[in-house]
Amino acid sequence: MQVRLLGPVEVRRDGVCPRLGGPLQRSLLAVLTLHANRAVSRSRLTFALWGDDPPMSVEAQLHQRVSRLRAVVGRKSIVRSVAGYVLTIEPTAVDVEMFDLAVGKAREAMIRGEAEEARRGLDEALRLWRGPALGGVAEHFARVEGPAVEERRLAAVELRAEAGLELGRHAELLGELKTLVAEHPLRERPRGHLMLALHRCGRTAEALEVYREGRDHLVHELGVEPGAGLRATHAAILADTQMEPPVAGIQTEGPRSNVAPLPCGCPSQAPAQLPPDIADFTGRTAEAHAVTSALSRSGTGVDAMPVMVISGPGGVGKTALAIHAGHQLAGAFPGGQLYANLHASESARADPPHVLAQFLSALGTPRTSLPDSHEGLTALFRSVTAQRHMLIVLDDAADEAQVRSLLPGNPNCAVLITSRVRLTGLEGARRIDVDVFDPEDAGAFLGRVEGRRRTAADPEASAELIRLCGCLPLAIRIAGAKLAARPHWDLRQFATLLSDERRRLDELVAGDLELRASLALSYGTLSQEARAACHMLARLPVPEFTAVTCAELMGVPMRVGERVTEQLLDAWLIKVSRVSPTGQTRYRFAELVRAYAREQFPGEQAPVESVSHRDGGHSRARESAPYHPLAGVGMIATP
Repeated sequence: MQVRLLGPVEVRRDGVCPRLGGPLQRSLLAVLTLHANRAVSRSRLTFALWGDDPPMSVEAQLHQRVSRLRAVVGRKSIVRSVAGYVLTIEPTAVDVEMFDLAVGKAREAMIRGEAEEARRGLDEALRLWRGPALGGVAEHFARVEGPAVEERRLAAVELRAEAGLELGRHAELLGELKTLVAEHPLRERPRGHLMLALHRCGRTAEALEVYREGRDHLVHELGVEPGAGLRATHAAILADTQMEPPVAGIQTEGPRSNVAPLPCGCPSQAPAQLPPDIADFTGRTAEAHAVTSALSRSGTGVDAMPVMVISGPGGVGKTALAIHAGHQLAGAFPGGQLYANLHASESARADPPHVLAQFLSALGTPRTSLPDSHEGLTALFRSVTAQRHMLIVLDDAADEAQVRSLLPGNPNCAVLITSRVRLTGLEGARRIDVDVFDPEDAGAFLGRVEGRRRTAADPEASAELIRLCGCLPLAIRIAGAKLAARPHWDLRQFATLLSDERRRLDELVAGDLELRASLALSYGTLSQEARAACHMLARLPVPEFTAVTCAELMGVPMRVGERVTEQLLDAWLIKVSRVSPTGQTRYRFAELVRAYAREQFPGEQAPVESVSHRDGGHSRARESAPYHPLAGVGMIATP
């Protein structure tokens, strides 16, 4: 089976294209293929099919459409996981993947100075395009995803032009480059290539006019000057005019001037990979100060590289804090910033060697020079960063093992890590826990996301909405985004919807933001026994419980109950509520976590031992009984 997205979306099986169906089915196939072999959440699939206006029966319709697609691609090709649906397919069976692979090889050839090989590879890659990408998908999906796929084609066309310039095919390139510049007047790389081609054909005046027109476009439409690369090309052409220009229209064997094309293969400056700062970042003043203070001591004579771990529950804003602090620190690291999303979920976890290869490529190491082994990549990364003053941000780490090989050995570097677990085994790291907002910051954040109009007009309803969101930043962002998109909604009516615990998680969805998906990632890290305990504890009719309660419900020895309770605590699914006068630690769920945990059934007949009696605080199991969520309630410890 092959899936083709570079043109009309289609599947080919044994040389035949089976009927896919309408735009919604094509959108479903496209979004799963663009994220092939990775889980795609139900919320993202819903947005891909219906945008911001899903049907009332969205779950049933989504299930139905996935079933139809399975009939086309094979039932085993699409599997459901905790985090969503996964299309399992070989990369060589997807034209987008083959295109990216060919372009990557062409870039490597350019780095080696083999422009002819690069141009042949790019010609082959561009022949995979059969028309505008994602043809036949839903209109809103094409608007959202189409530009990113088209950007890959344009980058390949630009790289092919660079290869042509290296080969001296200046006159041959003029028509293609003029068309490209006319269609994309704000893109600077093809404009620079056109300037070079004109100059090398003896048409320097036209080359300078192309620069002037480009500058006018940028200044008038965006209010910015041309970038450093285009300005450098302009200056080099001006400086090169003292040379005898080539005769116009005559093809040369190679460059006839000292002006080089804008490079595509190697970084011309320090990497700056941090995602954009958060425009509505709110609160976290103390936490941001703690992070920047700890990491800014890099390069001040300390003996070891500073490492900071930001941990906290899903949706609490760990990534937002890390990115915000990273931008505050950027000026202190002239060597640049590297960023990687490590995807802690089991189905999409980033492989450390792959991350190291990406980092080394960003630092200018040709992929052909990369070692094959994990140990070799780690050693090379530490060698390359040995003389650099860099900030490395590792987002959403699964465990200590995933990040150890990504740490430089240079004390002038600094590393900032976010994780849903505390990474207590990471040697020498400082840690900061991030929890939900206090009510004041939560109110300010809701106002920023919603626009402050309704929240300021009805502070009482706003406070109730924040309470129902548990002061959790992700839940508040979703609620605020829904309110901003629906100006006709009343705050109190929305709060009433959220007050129904059975539908609260269903309402906390906006675009590809889904609270349930965030909670599923934390829940998915648990062992089977911890999942069963989490569900049973969430069903208790009381707000607090102890490790004794956990052991009684599970029908296991006290040490097992304590271990499971600690696992839930480490996953941020429960919190310490208080310590009773008798020294017992009491725990509780956040309401949103409790609502999610109650949905999760560990099995139809999960074996749970019934409790006959306790001996010295330890329960003794006597017989196996069918699973019941409220088993052992009578054994709840008292203060």
